[in-house]
Amino acid sequence: MAKLEFTEADIAEILDECTPRARLLFVYLLDQVSKLEQRVADLEAQLSKNSRNSSKPPSSDGFVKPDRTQSLRDKSGKKPGGQTGHEGHFLGLVEHPDLILVHQLIKCDGCNHSLHTRKADEWIKRQVFELPTLSLEVSEHRAEVKVCPCCGLRNVAAFPSNVNKMTQYGPRAKGFAVYLMSQHYLPYERTVQLFSDFFGHSLSEGSLENFQQNMFEELFHSEQIIKHDILLAKVTGFDETGCKVNKKLNWIHSASTQTETLYGIHPRRGNEAMNAIGILPNYCGIGVHDGWASYQEYGFSHSLCNAHHLRELTHIGEQLGEGWALKMKRYLKKMKVRVDTAREKGCRRLSKKWMNSYQRGYRRILNEGFSFHGDASMKEKQNHKKRGRPK
Repeated sequence: MAKLEFTEADIAEILDECTPRARLLFVYLLDQVSKLEQRVADLEAQLSKNSRNSSKPPSSDGFVKPDRTQSLRDKSGKKPGGQTGHEGHFLGLVEHPDLILVHQLIKCDGCNHSLHTRKADEWIKRQVFELPTLSLEVSEHRAEVKVCPCCGLRNVAAFPSNVNKMTQYGPRAKGFAVYLMSQHYLPYERTVQLFSDFFGHSLSEGSLENFQQNMFEELFHSEQIIKHDILLAKVTGFDETGCKVNKKLNWIHSASTQTETLYGIHPRRGNEAMNAIGILPNYCGIGVHDGWASYQEYGFSHSLCNAHHLRELTHIGEQLGEGWALKMKRYLKKMKVRVDTAREKGCRRLSKKWMNSYQRGYRRILNEGFSFHGDASMKEKQNHKKRGRPK
């Protein structure tokens, strides 16, 4: 069936031919169609969002992944592999090896003369880098017991303060187990299996739980130092992401500078969690974040994350067809390249000439966006029949 199209004149002519009751029904149906078309457009825009073109995490993509993973970085134009002038990384000889194996000469290959007692004229060296045999080293502490010959008192030497049980694991073994679980996210069962496979020694999951708790208590002072440094930082990045704790949704909140990162976990995502962690209510520098509404409750200077801007501009440009958004995406990348180049040359900031140039270009593209939405808003107002402000 061919698609029917009606101009405003056609609609006006039809309305003139209708009875008053039919005219009311016709206008009502037109209004409903308009609302449904807008709702379909909103839902399509929502469904088209994924981790590539919005702030949604990759886990929210489900089984239907984006057609193509597209990096927000532009191509550098360089060929893959090592670049001209790059020193490279290679396995070099060390000056003091841990073990030296000497391969001796017994006789001359030419005349069979004995070389057994002759000293080597030179050495040809080759080194093999290998893991040592993995095993737990057991240290036994023995405290002397001596009975005084004068008074008969039984004296016992003191053990080190950290040796307080008949048998126990040492700090390196505990630290390695916590490192596997906290840094590499191995679950308890697999950490137990790794210790058994590598060291021939079985840990209990209860021991691992105690290691974690002890490490948490030991790191309290370090955490306070990191928190203090972040509160004094001029620029800090803030973010939050979901995770499961005991099969329930929790949120990991992070605060990061160039040298330090503080993590906090809380069942809530918003201000309740942010206040409990204690950074945002007391921070006075520049906070970089994704625009999540809860951040707006705090009085620090706000800077929105450009990585999120690029993804959102991708969605606006590709899905909603707004050309200014793709222009802005390219322009932000262009500015970043200029800033990175200046940093490589040791400059702390761009020259006034470049700053003014980029600000003019930035405002020009913004004005294109304002103009686009201004025109769309005028059309909406013209077609708006109901009382109140149009969407």
